[in-house]
Amino acid sequence: MQQRTLRRIRRDRPVDYFYSLKNNCHVWVESTLELDFLYWLEFDERVSAYTTQPESADTPAGRYTPDVLVELQNGSSIYFDPHPYKYVHSKTFINKFTEKAQYIERLTGRPVRIVTEKDLNPITIGNFKTLYPYLRTEPSEVHKLLPLVNSFPTTFGDLRKQAESIGISPFVPFALLAHSHIGFDNTVKLSDSTQLRN
Repeated sequence: MQQRTLRRIRRDRPVDYFYSLKNNCHVWVESTLELDFLYWLEFDERVSAYTTQPESADTPAGRYTPDVLVELQNGSSIYFDPHPYKYVHSKTFINKFTEKAQYIERLTGRPVRIVTEKDLNPITIGNFKTLYPYLRTEPSEVHKLLPLVNSFPTTFGDLRKQAESIGISPFVPFALLAHSHIGFDNTVKLSDSTQLRN
């Protein structure tokens, strides 16, 4: 497969850039579904790195560019293609995608997987978007609040109040969650009433 070069932007396909903290660079994004998937990857501890629009190949079913190449901590890698759920069950799509995916897997040894909005909980993605900026927080700032974790406040609101009471920046409680120092049910919208867990 050859490395892909950026092409002229198509007006019928939204194209944007997203700054990946995991990769420490901007990556190319073609849809809101793909962007949501990237937020998921940023918080998935199994993922070491990823690349969008990584490479292209001429397959018997036509030219094909996988959307995202994901590299895992265990050394393996997988291609992912985000597609709207309503399109992935048509016979035409299945036949064409299967032929391209099988060709790519034979060529690279990497499997190709489809991801749809059904695979991405919208509330979880919303929480990831809320917490994402706090991944930038300096570890030294986060560590200032870690002693409070020993007494373990029961809700996120309690944690924020404790941080405020000892003069710690209000963004640090968010950073504790973003860096997984404290857990919570990310399938429920984050709020002051969110229950925290070790």
